[in-house]
Amino acid sequence: MKRYLMVILSLVVVFSMVLTACGKPTEEPTEVVQPTAVPTAETKPTTPPAGGVELKMWIMPNGSDPQGMIDAELAAFMELNPDIKVTAEVVGWGDAYGKIQTASQGGEGPCVSQFGTTWVPTFAAMGGLRFFTAEEVAAVGGAETFVKASWESSVFEGNVATIPWFADVRAIGYRKDILEQAGLTEAEAFKDLDSMVAAMGKIRDLNLTDAEGSPIAAFVHPGKNDWNVWQNASMWIWAFGGDLLTSDGSAAAFASSDSVDAMAMYTSLFANGLTPENTLELNSASAEGEFNGGRAAMVFAGPWEIANSRATGDAAWPAVVSENFSVAEMPAGPGGQYTFVGGSNLGIFKTCQYPDAAVKLVQYLAGKESQVRYSTAVSMLPASNDGQKDPYFADDPLFQVFISAAAKGKTPMPIAQWGAVENTLQTAIQGIWEEVAAAGVGTELGKDVIQTKLLEAATSVNDVLGAPAPTAEPPKTLEAAEFTMWIMPNGSDPQGMIDVEIAEFEKLHPEIKITAEVVGWGDAYGKIQTASQGGEGPCVSQLGTTWVPTFAAMGGLRFYTAEEVAAVGGAENFVNASWESSVFEGNVATIPWFADVRAIGYRKDILEQAGLTEAEAFKDVDSFVAAMGKIRDLNLTDAEGSPIAAFVHPGKNDWNVWQNASMWIWAFGGDLLTSDGSAAAFASSDSVDAMAMYTSLFANGLTPENTLELNSASAEGEFNGGRAAMIFAGPWEIANSRATGDAAWPAVVSENFGVAEMPAGPGGQYTFVGGSNLGIFNTCQYPDQAFEFVKFLAGKESQVRYSTAVSMLPASNDGQKDPYFADDPLFQVFISAAAKGKTPMPIAQWGAVENTLQTAIQSIWEDVAAAGLGTPITAEAIKAKLDEAAAAVNELLK
Repeated sequence: MKRYLMVILSLVVVFSMVLTACGKPTEEPTEVVQPTAVPTAETKPTTPPAGGVELKMWIMPNGSDPQGMIDAELAAFMELNPDIKVTAEVVGWGDAYGKIQTASQGGEGPCVSQFGTTWVPTFAAMGGLRFFTAEEVAAVGGAETFVKASWESSVFEGNVATIPWFADVRAIGYRKDILEQAGLTEAEAFKDLDSMVAAMGKIRDLNLTDAEGSPIAAFVHPGKNDWNVWQNASMWIWAFGGDLLTSDGSAAAFASSDSVDAMAMYTSLFANGLTPENTLELNSASAEGEFNGGRAAMVFAGPWEIANSRATGDAAWPAVVSENFSVAEMPAGPGGQYTFVGGSNLGIFKTCQYPDAAVKLVQYLAGKESQVRYSTAVSMLPASNDGQKDPYFADDPLFQVFISAAAKGKTPMPIAQWGAVENTLQTAIQGIWEEVAAAGVGTELGKDVIQTKLLEAATSVNDVLGAPAPTAEPPKTLEAAEFTMWIMPNGSDPQGMIDVEIAEFEKLHPEIKITAEVVGWGDAYGKIQTASQGGEGPCVSQLGTTWVPTFAAMGGLRFYTAEEVAAVGGAENFVNASWESSVFEGNVATIPWFADVRAIGYRKDILEQAGLTEAEAFKDVDSFVAAMGKIRDLNLTDAEGSPIAAFVHPGKNDWNVWQNASMWIWAFGGDLLTSDGSAAAFASSDSVDAMAMYTSLFANGLTPENTLELNSASAEGEFNGGRAAMIFAGPWEIANSRATGDAAWPAVVSENFGVAEMPAGPGGQYTFVGGSNLGIFNTCQYPDQAFEFVKFLAGKESQVRYSTAVSMLPASNDGQKDPYFADDPLFQVFISAAAKGKTPMPIAQWGAVENTLQTAIQSIWEDVAAAGLGTPITAEAIKAKLDEAAAAVNELLK
């Protein structure tokens, strides 16, 4: 028997006393919204087995009526499958672990069982679970159908051991009225962990009392005796950049300096009087009772608190609490924004005599309709993304917070020994809370005490995992450093705008001094090339997104480590296309900074004159071109009598030539390179069709006669000045449209400015996403300090501030959720477009490919200009140019 299984079996008695599912075991709302009506059978099997089959299922006490709620789902299933009879048994949480252990080792058990998410790896390792086949997984939609953290909890050593059922997601429940009394908005109170703790201090200083005269604490949380101890602590640890295990699961990671810093902040809440004096004695139910009863302003909350807040009768909260209840995501810390995601999954035992019928049952319960109905009944969140899109959840502002948090959720790594790890970590954190209680209010626990407790636990865990004992990690301090940063001319005041960010960073890190140098776009490429080849350069530099692979291939960029990537939130924190531009051959070469996203700027008044709505004009590329024709035929002129063109775009001499063309190519189903990046793809018939439509705009008089001579700035000048109805637009045009004084557009333009996404073509809907990323050179003498600065610039607060200043879109999804962007109808279009964005494949030779493609498209525009108005160039002429360029590119890529 493997060593880890021996450890599991020797400790299982202990585990069964302390381990529970990562769900809500007992304290459910008294009154909940009832599940929707069960469906009626649409089709029934034609040849059921003689006598049918009977399945037994185990569930735990989910919801206020566990038996009734699961029976409703089973009745719906059996109506659709009359040849299968299912009986559910509710097994108490205290007995469930031991009974599942017995069944996992071949003893008596059901066919199907509920599993707490953190239980899965232990039982999967025992060999008693029937793994789901690839076909069965595909039938439930695969990994992408489920919340990422929920799916990760289902997989053990590459095998799908269970299927996610419902998700327990954590957030911060709070009182809106108390925040208001403290002079705070939600955005201010939960901007980050520092802000949340500061908000607690303001609330504490109000010395509030409830209607009975009991003090209202700023925050209440379950204490040292609760099953949630390690789960709540994990959210602080992740937010500080720590983790529970190393990235390969081979050793404990929770004794790192990041984890110590996290626990120091968390435990300081009690020491500083931000929690009630009895908080350390509370369990989850009683901590929630303090909040629900009106004696706390904030609490850790799960989805069940939404139903609780809306209960009536004897279970109703005081009106002042229920009417002011809201939730916010667990705020970000210096290591990113995360929350704990647990819940329950469904598994099938190998001893099941009817596995096909059991699979049918699991697939039914994992389906959208059943997940929505059951999660509603038990006051949890569906584990499926489709389930979360149901209006019951998606249209509810409170559930929207949990849905957003779930996307940032984390769950422990599913290793066979997790039960032993969890038990040890739980005991260690309980020990830390014991020390906090002994120190009392007014005395913060020393980091040395916290580190000692965590190191003892980590040593035990490493012994279980066969890893060396950990050593104390010295507190992280950054030595004094001075270095330079290169930026390009972003915004109207490049130096001033970056100096604001540097000043904010230096307030946090006075030991680090940074000087920014603005390098013109004409000089930047050559200077960065020199620095990438070991020449003189800065520590940190802005890099255009399409430049990254070329410079990364030169070997001059310092790749970011996995820990550093995690500290900025990982790939999921950024616009997909922006992140793709940062990665070269599997290495993270840069971190996204801001995004240049393209859309169509247009005049609403001119569309109206043409008898068109936005939906009609931009339904697809055919509608888009037809709309241009209607506008052309109006023969409009501006106040000075100058003609107003239907559409204006930069022409053959502009740096945007290939970028604008790429959007047409993608819309027609073409691409720039093959899927593996080994050859040119831009000479396909789809690409030729795309360029034929794009170039026909000039031939058909839909653009002004001078459009082919314009660069981006002068094309924008034509639109902004009122001489065109439509244009390719970037986010900067929003700020331009709102300028005042000498920079103001004519009122008829600014008051009618709208934006629409680049319309879909026969190949789909896409837009170009570029912008800039941040890289660190290998020659930098202060790489740790340089990363700290990059992490700051990539953080939500700085991204929002800087992107606002330079009139771009934050490259981070969190940044885009800031009200400045998310609540602005024009920015909403760019945010939506960014999600459909594409960027060139990051291959080492991209610079040469881009230059060749640019030259080919410029040459096509030369042919268009030579043909003149009224004569579209032929598809054959376009193909000849693209074929010639593709041959040159393929030679480069050999």
